[in-house]
Amino acid sequence: MAIWGVKSENNLKKMYKELEVRVTHIEGATGTLNMNNVNAEISALKSDVQNIKKTLQKLNIFIEKEFGKDIDRDGIIGENLYE
Repeated sequence: MAIWGVKSENNLKKMYKELEVRVTHIEGATGTLNMNNVNAEISALKSDVQNIKKTLQKLNIFIEKEFGKDIDRDGIIGENLYE
């Protein structure tokens, strides 16, 4: 059975917080768009999306290391965790 340690939990919390901050920024930016700042906000949004993708890639790597690759498309973790 996979055992979660403090380091694992801290890594997950850090990745979650990073995603949360980026999504919050995207929500705020889309609510404040106007003709004066549209180009700057679009650039910032693109950057946020790229950072979210990078964080999701880190999260996938972390999950594979922690649980193995036995995760199906729906995110269901396979039986190998309980061996």
